[in-house]
Amino acid sequence: MKTRPAKRSGRGGAAAQSQAPSGPSLADFRPLGEGRNPNKHTPQGLGQLEAAMDRQGYVAPMTAAADGSILDGNARLEKAATKFPGVAPLVVAHDGTRPVIMIRTDIASADDPLARDIIVAANRIAEVDLDYDLGVLRDFAADGLDLTPYEFSVETMGELVAGVDAPELASGGKGDYEQMTFTLHRDQAISVRDAVDKAKDAGHAYSALNENSNGNALAAVCEAYRG
Repeated sequence: MKTRPAKRSGRGGAAAQSQAPSGPSLADFRPLGEGRNPNKHTPQGLGQLEAAMDRQGYVAPMTAAADGSILDGNARLEKAATKFPGVAPLVVAHDGTRPVIMIRTDIASADDPLARDIIVAANRIAEVDLDYDLGVLRDFAADGLDLTPYEFSVETMGELVAGVDAPELASGGKGDYEQMTFTLHRDQAISVRDAVDKAKDAGHAYSALNENSNGNALAAVCEAYRG
């Protein structure tokens, strides 16, 4: 017979609300905000996260900077604010030199049905709640962040870094291709990237003349302006 994790009363509900706040509150912490979080999240992922909190209580710790900005756990902060109103969070101050382990005293072992629910849900939510904001990643790269350690796919890197998929020019000559370099203000660069992305979405990423999707999209934008 299959055993389903039982719903336990008080997880994110009335019992949790009865705890009196002490020390920092969830309101003292804030999400990264638009344009700073490279994960846009997904409706499926957020829905699964909310349902998991109903079944399991709070599971995965968040990580915040000293000023209260949430670095890891923006979706968890959002859902925790509604699932645990008035509950003071457990806050551990550390400098990253020691591992932090959170022990669930209500779960005896990994064989507990709730433990197995947590094991599966933690991995599944991480899988379905990922939707990269390429614009944010581009901005991070422009500010000097090396994206190499994250091992993005070749396709994703091609979208992230302008010119990654550009054809090599023959030594000593340009042939039929020309590489162009522009100096833009940060705000102008954002506008150009947005326009190129929209052109790609409209089907202008590919051309019989050029293998560079960014170049094709930019050329389409220019052609539209030329009229």
